Amino acid sequence: MRYEVQLASSNSGEKNRVVELERRASGWRVTLDGRAVAVDAVEIAPNTLSLLLDGQSFEISVTPSPDGKLNLEHGAVAATVA
Repeated sequence: MRYEVQLASSNSGEKNRVVELERRASGWRVTLDGRAVAVDAVEIAPNTLSLLLDGQSFEISVTPSPDGKLNLEHGAVAATVA
């Protein structure tokens, strides 16, 4: 699956990213803008993921919106994915 993601924040403006996900027997293969990223993802509660990205841990809340987009939140950082 390939996703084109537009991230917007008040301090860095908008950034476009390409995320590619490939399901494998051992988990997921993830690339970000063509660069392989080591990812371990576990759903720890409904609509809540625990991600280990390149050795850093993140807890992400995922909320579907009526228009089909996903609202992602990590602490005070929020993003919408189409």
